[in-house]
Amino acid sequence: MQLKAVIVGCGRVSRFHAQAYQHLDNVRLLAGVDINPEKRKSFTEKFKVPTFRSVKELLSKMEVNLVSVCTPSNLHAKMACELMREGVNVLIEKPVCLSEDEANMLMETKKKTGVVVATCFQNRFNLPVIWLKKMIERKKLGKIFFCQICVRWYRDQKYFQDEWHGSKQKSGGGVLMTQSIHHVDLLRCFIGNPDKIIGYTMNSRNFAEVEDIVIANMTTKIGTLIGLECSTVAYSSDFEASISVLAENGTIKIGGKSLNRIEYGCIKGEKVPTGLNSKDPINVYGTSHILLIKDVIKAIQKKEDVSVSLEEGIKTWRLVKQIYSSLESFE
Repeated sequence: MQLKAVIVGCGRVSRFHAQAYQHLDNVRLLAGVDINPEKRKSFTEKFKVPTFRSVKELLSKMEVNLVSVCTPSNLHAKMACELMREGVNVLIEKPVCLSEDEANMLMETKKKTGVVVATCFQNRFNLPVIWLKKMIERKKLGKIFFCQICVRWYRDQKYFQDEWHGSKQKSGGGVLMTQSIHHVDLLRCFIGNPDKIIGYTMNSRNFAEVEDIVIANMTTKIGTLIGLECSTVAYSSDFEASISVLAENGTIKIGGKSLNRIEYGCIKGEKVPTGLNSKDPINVYGTSHILLIKDVIKAIQKKEDVSVSLEEGIKTWRLVKQIYSSLESFE
């Protein structure tokens, strides 16, 4: 069965979902939805599909099996629940929610409707990430002493002057919530949740309400130290996004443009593979959306669990909120 897919929210991230849908045989991209007429026009011109102003208008004219929710963050939960109640499976961009009320609403609606709900953490499907997670789960690294996350990207003033990126209420936060949540998600996959957190948040350029630098040190109950450095002030490019693990029996750094390459590493008694590395994509969004969407389609067609569930999205959002609550503002 070929699924019928739609994208709600035709902004900057929607193109990665659209391209993935149009490269797969068992799904067809039917349409886009956005309240902005310019975005609707651009989406139609690029992907050769019709667009609608609202989900209600869309569902009155088309039968839909799967929707990617790519709206501003404050609309993710609302839109996803509206679609679930119509029996539509959903893939929600990060963060899946911005409050505990929204998290509970999502979980309750999913339980009542029984549809498939997935979170868009596409980097979990990167081959170096899969390999490192496997090494950690098999305890090949031994005791992990230290894990470092480093995100040095650049977002200019124009980026924050759209309808939502600069608003704390609409975005949920700056560099930690909007950009580095992907890397915090992998931290949780590799190491687990921290026990203690200290650090600083800074709005260095005052372009908007949200922070552009976060520095934190964390510890876990099992004795792992974690360092987190993330910013959108690295003039004037996206220079680095990396995760390093230093352990009893090995050292590994995953980097590249989108966590797509093992920068260096060795593991006692193991050969660090080089064939997992991929050519750097043209941007930090990477190339794994298609693998994520394949997984969602498989779950729908075979009635299986998705690899990156709604529950996983909520857990990572909660960890981001935990980090925020432990930081001091530095001015």
